[in-house]
Formats: sequence, structure tokens, C-alpha cells
Amino acid sequence: MVNVICGKKGSGKTKKLIDSANENVKKSKGSVVFLDDNNRYMYDLHRDIRFVDTTPYKIDNAEKFIGFILGISSQNFDIEAMYIDAFLRHTGLEPKDLEQVMESLAKIGEGFNMDIYISLSSDPETLPEFFSKYNIIKSYI
Repeated sequence: MVNVICGKKGSGKTKKLIDSANENVKKSKGSVVFLDDNNRYMYDLHRDIRFVDTTPYKIDNAEKFIGFILGISSQNFDIEAMYIDAFLRHTGLEPKDLEQVMESLAKIGEGFNMDIYISLSSDPETLPEFFSKYNIIKSYI
């Protein structure tokens, strides 16, 4: 399942994502992975969470991003949850243009039996209709 933690800039999305990952790893029987475009929050995560700073991989569009996710998923078949911060920066797209990317994430989640959590900098009230297929978690301070 794809879970979207959504809110405007500064609304606590990253904190919610980190808190969820830290809770999830305590009860997980498999692996938990956290992706970000810098290493600023690396030490806020439980030591058993695999942290990946995507910066060295030069991910600057949706195709590269989905390929990167597939690569990580194929390398480790026991990932139970993947957390992705800075989703829009990874894909280089605006929310209205994310339909294919979201569908790809949903297929990856189903195919690898993995929950995917993303942070999305956008007002939850203005999300395009296709987001209604996913679990929207609103973030407000």
C-alpha cells in the first residue's frame, strides 16, 4: 500500500515520516528502508533502519527514481516498509503529474509485499483526484 504524508512546507511531514519509520522497525520482522536526498535526518532514525542518501546517485527524474526503487527492492526481498522523504525533489514533478509514478509505486509495493510511505509537499485539499486511491495522511502543525 502507498501512504502519502501530505502537507504544506513546514507542516511536520518529515517528523511524521521519521516517527512512523521508528515505530515500524520495532515490530517489523523484515527490513525498513528510509530514502532522503540528504543525510540530515540519518541520526534521528533507529539504527536498524537502512538509511539511503540518494544524492550520490544523481536521481533527477521520475524514471531514474522508479529504477532506483526497483533496484533497492530487488536487492533485498524482505523489505517490509520503504519511507521516502522529499518525494517531489526525487521525481522532479508536480503533484498533478505524478499519476504514473504513483501507479508504479503501488505496483512495486504489491509485487514486493511492501508498504511505501512518501512525504509530499502539497496542500492535501488540492491533490488531484487520482490520489484518492492511496492512503492520505494529512500533516498539520
